[in-house]
Amino acid sequence: MTAALGKKLQYWPHRDAIDVLEYAKKSADIDLNSVLDFGCGPGAHRDLLSDSGLRWLGINYARDGKKNQQYAVEEGQYSYDGTRLPWNDQSFDMIWSWQSLEHVIQPEVSFSEIRRCLKNGGIFCGSVSFMEPYHGFSTFNYTPIGFDAICERHKLEVLAIVPYTDGLTLTIRTLMNMLGVPKEELKKVIFFEDGGFFAQSLRKKVARHGGGDHEYVSALAQFCGHFNFVCKARP
Repeated sequence: MTAALGKKLQYWPHRDAIDVLEYAKKSADIDLNSVLDFGCGPGAHRDLLSDSGLRWLGINYARDGKKNQQYAVEEGQYSYDGTRLPWNDQSFDMIWSWQSLEHVIQPEVSFSEIRRCLKNGGIFCGSVSFMEPYHGFSTFNYTPIGFDAICERHKLEVLAIVPYTDGLTLTIRTLMNMLGVPKEELKKVIFFEDGGFFAQSLRKKVARHGGGDHEYVSALAQFCGHFNFVCKARP
């Protein structure tokens, strides 16, 4: 995977939403004043994005052409049919998408619309599923290389792909949840926790073969359940 992605594949000690946002703001070619939260759900990142000085708008997919009843539609939130976004070309400085791209019905259409609504030099960033089990009408998961390829087709230059929670952890947590294990116990299941047995063993194996951080993150990427990403819109 290192050969295919090169320096795009990165290891960050901290990989939360705020870290993605900080990296994104440093990477833009334009001032970031507006953001579309694509697949915003109940608006979990609204405060984070608004507090950073961005004018926030959110949008959710309206399944079967109906307004999404799962989330209350508040000021600044919209629903759409999963095809054309209801904004003009180059309307936003940033498009944020956190764990929503694996739920779209037509990935090529969604990526095309994201690029259409994003200004040249603007930022597309967030998090997406790779080795995560089925959840909440999920449709398509993305390998890091596959994600890079679809972004390239739509003139979105990938700047960073950062492995996050590993797929083994997400799979076992899903199974345990089905079996009725309390949620507080699920949080204790982490296979590739930094400093944990699997992570340390993997680092030692990489080091024995003369590898460093880049080879380590390449190995992590093969097992990641989620990965964070930052892209820049090219003309």
